[in-house]
Amino acid sequence: MYDVGGIYGNSCSISADGRTALIAGDTNGSSGVAFIWTKNDNGTWAQAGDLSKSNANGNYGVSCSLSAYGTTALIAGYTNLTLGGAWIWEDVSVV
Repeated sequence: MYDVGGIYGNSCSISADGRTALIAGDTNGSSGVAFIWTKNDNGTWAQAGDLSKSNANGNYGVSCSLSAYGTTALIAGYTNLTLGGAWIWEDVSVV
């Protein structure tokens, strides 16, 4: 369990093979967290990446999605009813 000072786990997504997970959440009105987790052959999960952002000017991490192969992540947030943003992250080590 992570104590990141916000709503970690508010949004999550898993790859098609079930071996990569993206777990995100907003921490306050201007930043959020998102972590990539991977499962090894023994079934143990380990943190594989940190896609957190500070100064994102919104509730970064309130929504997220992971591609079928687990190599592309989309993380979104909003500042109010009319403004928001989305960030796309790609694992270039496997492309």
